[in-house]
Amino acid sequence: MSGGRWVENDAQWFETRMLYCDLCGRIIPKHLWQIELEGVTRTFCDPACEALYRSYIQGARPAAERERAHP
Repeated sequence: MSGGRWVENDAQWFETRMLYCDLCGRIIPKHLWQIELEGVTRTFCDPACEALYRSYIQGARPAAERERAHP
């Protein structure tokens, strides 16, 4: 579907490292879904949030702007 991958948050038990889903804003405690979109690494709580991001956020941009991002 996307080429994304699961990544583990490697923070130690005594560290406070808050990671949030780029779509829904939910805190991701341990396992996060990452993918590179348009040269930016995006972090999601699961592949479903990535799919919704692609259809809702990327799909909402005007066609000319999408073409500039993907020549």
